[in-house]
Amino acid sequence: MFVRIGDAEVEVMASLYTLVVYEQEFGSDLIKDVFGKHQVQKGDETVLTIDYTQENWFEELKALWAMVKTAADLKDSKGDLAPNDRVPGFNTWAKSNIASQVNMREIADAVFTEAVSGFFRAGAADSE
Repeated sequence: MFVRIGDAEVEVMASLYTLVVYEQEFGSDLIKDVFGKHQVQKGDETVLTIDYTQENWFEELKALWAMVKTAADLKDSKGDLAPNDRVPGFNTWAKSNIASQVNMREIADAVFTEAVSGFFRAGAADSE
C-alpha cells in the first residue's frame, strides 16, 4: 500500500516484523498502542467491547516462534528436517515470507490452545 506524505508517496506494509521493529524502537506493543479499546454501539447501548490492551499480542507471536522452532528442532534431532526448514532466530523469522502471513486472531487462539495442551495436559505432574 502507498501513502502520501507531503509531496512523496511512500510504501507501507504491516507484518510480524513491523511488531518487532516497533517493540525494539518504542518498548511497547503496536497493537495495544494503535487499536486500544473499541466499543460497538447500537443506539445508546454498547453491544460489544473489543479490548486490544488486554492481550499480550507480541508475546504471543514470540511464543508462536518458540513453538515453531521447537517442532522443527525436534524433527531435526531425529534427522527428519530438511536443512532449508530450519527455523532462524526470531528477528530473521519475523522478516520471512511465512511470518508475513500471520493472522493475529488465529495465532492468539492457536498459541493458547497449544500452550494449554503442551503445558497443562492431563496426567502431567503437578509443579511444587
